[in-house]
Amino acid sequence: MGPQPGDSDAAGAGARCQLNESAVATGTRASRVQPIDPAPVAFDELFAAAPRRTGPHRFAGIPFAFPGSVTDTPIGQLHCAAGTIDDHGRLSDRSALKHLGWLVGQQISFQGDHQFIIAQPELHARWSIGRTGYLFIPAAFRHPCNISPADRVMIAAAPAHDILLVIPSAVVAAVLWAYRPEVWQKPE
Repeated sequence: MGPQPGDSDAAGAGARCQLNESAVATGTRASRVQPIDPAPVAFDELFAAAPRRTGPHRFAGIPFAFPGSVTDTPIGQLHCAAGTIDDHGRLSDRSALKHLGWLVGQQISFQGDHQFIIAQPELHARWSIGRTGYLFIPAAFRHPCNISPADRVMIAAAPAHDILLVIPSAVVAAVLWAYRPEVWQKPE
């Protein structure tokens, strides 16, 4: 923090000073500042709880209409997580795979377009869960979704359908915008 009005090197380091208005008017330097004694401050006064806001200036939170519970939707229960993709296509989060009950060696097929990737078990599929328990997403499915190494993705596991969705951050942002665009508008 730099020098503040009323600070003076002549008063000593760390001393609090008050500007002498009459000295400023006459232009004299010697009497411009006068040291003041700091009043003792109790610890509780320094770290008091923030006052609760009430009335018209009360923070009401972000307006958001919560959808029905997940069990009320045709999707059924959904396990969501976030993860990153490394330069070999390895999905960093294994919690969704565990939630689905997919194990090492499980054969997996992929489908996708430019919006998201769907992984599901399939007998005689070309790909499988690696021996370390991680899912590797082939480049042929990552590239159309613009998923690059170190990108964050949303992972959604739907056990009722035995599928795993990998959704790029850009698609998640577009869905949030489409659902409630007014939340993202800057106040004027």
